[in-house]
Amino acid sequence: MDKGVKDRVEKAVREVLKEMGLADAAPRPQGPRVLVVYHTGLERLDEALAQVARIESLAEKTAFWQGPEAREMMCPADLKDRTGARCSLNTVNDEGLSRVLDRSEVVVLPCLSLKVAARVVRLTADCQGSDLVLTALLKGKQVIAANDCFLPPGAGIASGLRTEMKKTLAALAGYGAILRPTTELARTYESLGRQGQISAGRAVRAGDADLPRPPALSLVTARDITSASQAGENKVYLAPKGLSTPLARDLAKEYGLEIIRENN
Repeated sequence: MDKGVKDRVEKAVREVLKEMGLADAAPRPQGPRVLVVYHTGLERLDEALAQVARIESLAEKTAFWQGPEAREMMCPADLKDRTGARCSLNTVNDEGLSRVLDRSEVVVLPCLSLKVAARVVRLTADCQGSDLVLTALLKGKQVIAANDCFLPPGAGIASGLRTEMKKTLAALAGYGAILRPTTELARTYESLGRQGQISAGRAVRAGDADLPRPPALSLVTARDITSASQAGENKVYLAPKGLSTPLARDLAKEYGLEIIRENN
């Protein structure tokens, strides 16, 4: 095509798009690719889905997969309605699922089950759900998992069992998983963006005001300071009559965190 003719055609197309209000449209923000994997830790399902909806709105490129047991408990159509998810991988074969995982930067486990966690820790990924998690860790993906979704709030269990549960979660964290309470999943995801650990997009540009502030603690320990630092926070909030341990105060100074006591 003659260059002059080509230029006139392009100009005409741009004018038509402008009349339609499309020519100057802002480019769609492109955040990191996120794979959301649902297991069967469903004790905090409503909050988990709210957190996933927030991540969905930040990430732009997301897909989700449910293990067979999770599919029986959570209808995929309901997940789409409640989280805004657009892409289900439930019918994708293993090869296709592997390709999606390769392209993903972040894997979110909003309903991690203790059974899956134990399988991953023992390196016996004998089901697709545990295999996905272990493979993601081996590939160096950012894996964010809820650590409180498999027990009812305030459940009374034997001390020995609780100790073993803590050991399992600690081992999983040692493998590289980022374990957080369900209510902190979206905030943790956004912190990764602010720290540059995932690619730029809404996850980086969204402000702190978009997410709820962490709750005030009645006791701030060294573990709380370490968790806040790992999540990219610069403040920890203390209840009006709360206490902080000497080690927590020392660590806060070392990490550059501020312990803020709330007013009555």
